[in-house]
Amino acid sequence: AADVLCGQAESAVSVQVDVYSSTITEARTIRNMALEALQTLKPENIVKTPGYEPDLHFHRATLEFQVIV
Repeated sequence: AADVLCGQAESAVSVQVDVYSSTITEARTIRNMALEALQTLKPENIVKTPGYEPDLHFHRATLEFQVIV
């Protein structure tokens, strides 16, 4: 199957974590803390993206990665 990576029972799961804060610095700090806490999952293909929600006046720091399960 196309989702098989290293064996019949292994596949990749995509994970996204969004952190919202009034400052981008705080949002990034919390995002980095989340990534550190998730290291036991052995995340791969990590992407960090900033953003801003003008309606809510919050900065967003998004963390996306894949985990082999």
